Amino acid sequence: MTRRPLLILALCAALLAACSSSGGDDEDRHLLLLQWQAPSIVNPYLSSGTKDVLSASLVLEPLAAIAPDGSYVPKLADEIPTVANGGIAGDLMSVTWRLKEGLLWSDGTPVTTEDLIFTWEWCVEPATGCAFTTHFAGITRMVALDERTLRIEFEQPTPNPLTAFVSSQSPVLQKAQFESCIGELAVACTEPNQYPVGTGPYVVEEFRHEDTVVYAVNPHWRGEEPWFRTVEIKGGGSATDAARTVLEEGGADYAWNLQIPPDIRAGMAAKGLGRVQAGFAANLEHLNLMQANNRHPDPEMQAGLLSTFPSHGNGTESARPS
Repeated sequence: MTRRPLLILALCAALLAACSSSGGDDEDRHLLLLQWQAPSIVNPYLSSGTKDVLSASLVLEPLAAIAPDGSYVPKLADEIPTVANGGIAGDLMSVTWRLKEGLLWSDGTPVTTEDLIFTWEWCVEPATGCAFTTHFAGITRMVALDERTLRIEFEQPTPNPLTAFVSSQSPVLQKAQFESCIGELAVACTEPNQYPVGTGPYVVEEFRHEDTVVYAVNPHWRGEEPWFRTVEIKGGGSATDAARTVLEEGGADYAWNLQIPPDIRAGMAAKGLGRVQAGFAANLEHLNLMQANNRHPDPEMQAGLLSTFPSHGNGTESARPS
């Protein structure tokens, strides 16, 4: 099995180019992904959106991921904790994870439970500005039982204890790289945030802010060698530009998040160079408007905003009440 299907899932690619993977030279083994909403960081905890979570997902890994069918898939974890296997306490007050044996960071040093505890402490520090503190909600303590075993304790019975370090929004950071970047210093740590030491199949080779991220194979990757020697996420332009490049020009392998009219997209796909593929997800493009305390200095503008977006929903015409 090649890495192409895995990358479709990891990067939520919405478009598959009809390119061949039969070649064997390094030029053919370069994957070009167009992400018109360009990555601005390779640390999901300081991200401004999904675009940054995706760019980090090739490098940083969680204990477990969530498959399209909703099941849990072990990543750094040896197995998924359950009540049956003793990983989840019967009173739902704690969950115990065990790391895979022999895990290494991309710099060759071992991954330990100290890295997990640090990641939690780093994220919940208010001054850090962590974007995904909700993954650690309700946790009172993390205890390293040994270098591979971690117990997470909760303030009250927790029906779903599999949130911390689960999904690409909550990966494990290397303590050695980030321990001097906690609190207000987090945002200023350019090198760790752009070139994180990870456990995933790739490492960042080149990062250009809101433009391009180039990845090379992680020399300490624990799995089979990735088929693609290099991966490139190219940002910029628009959704239409990205779709045209893949579907009409064949100039890239994938394009992501194609927010363009369906008829235009279908017309591009009719060229036969690629196909449109929708990924299952719960994502929803939306605007957050503060209506309860709207203090726009222009009263007419304030009234216009309130009347344009009624709080009772979209109305009967759209058949999509909210």
